[in-house]
Parts: sequence; structure tokens; C-alpha cells
Amino acid sequence: MQTLYFKVMTPIYSARPLVPEEQADLMAFLQEAESRQQPQWRTQIVLLIALALCGGFVALTGFVWRDRVTSVRRALVERARGLGARV
Repeated sequence: MQTLYFKVMTPIYSARPLVPEEQADLMAFLQEAESRQQPQWRTQIVLLIALALCGGFVALTGFVWRDRVTSVRRALVERARGLGARV
């Protein structure tokens, strides 16, 4: 707690080191945070929400542009027929 391990911290904290009371408070906070029970399902819930949103966006784009492929193909076929090519 008295050594600055990162060079980025040196210009900021070298003139103002933590006093013993601040060090004790920080250590107490870190010990309390370590002993706290962590939620078990948070990552899985976020993953399921992300997959559901992805599926929703895929379904939405499929619905909005459902005629795009056929309209592009139709235009290509008509252009090919106009040039005399056989399809």
C-alpha cells in the first residue's frame, strides 16, 4: 500500500501518499468486498439477453427485407433476358 507499482500513478500520488488511516480503510473495504457473496447467474443472464436481442434483430431484418433477394434476382433475370441470354 505504500509502493506505487504503476508508473502512471507516480506523478499523481508520489506527492500525496496514503496516510495509515486511509490505508486501513482501503484494506477493510477490500477485505469486505472479497468476502461478499458474488451473484452466480449474472453472466448467464446477460448472455441470454444478448442472444435474445441478436435473434430479435435477425428476425426483424429478415421481415423488413424479406423481398430484397427476390427483387434483386428478378432484376438480374430481366436484364439477362433483355440481353438475349438464356436462363
